[in-house]
Amino acid sequence: MIEVMEIVAIQNEEIYPPKEKYHVCVTQNWFFLINSQARKIYRPHVKIPQTDYRFLRQDSYICCSRIFEYATIDNSRKLGVLSKSTAQEIIATLDSARTLTPEQIDCIIVKK
Repeated sequence: MIEVMEIVAIQNEEIYPPKEKYHVCVTQNWFFLINSQARKIYRPHVKIPQTDYRFLRQDSYICCSRIFEYATIDNSRKLGVLSKSTAQEIIATLDSARTLTPEQIDCIIVKK
């Protein structure tokens, strides 16, 4: 079972092209995607430095504007756990996530 704030590699079929991507579990079955670039479409995002997360090839960004929901995950690779300070940054960023509903934000904050 994947725990909240664990970072895992999951095959993501909702992106193009489908491929294995790094994700952060933000509540049961809900994940934020980790991207290698800070593009406008990924805002708001939280930067995570490669020096703190050795499995990253470069500084990366947790996209806090879209939730990926996985009812079942057949294959995943556990990579690490988000630091408390990064988790707090995500929670602080959620207020500016215009694409998330208040109910989604509440679930993420309550289950931190």
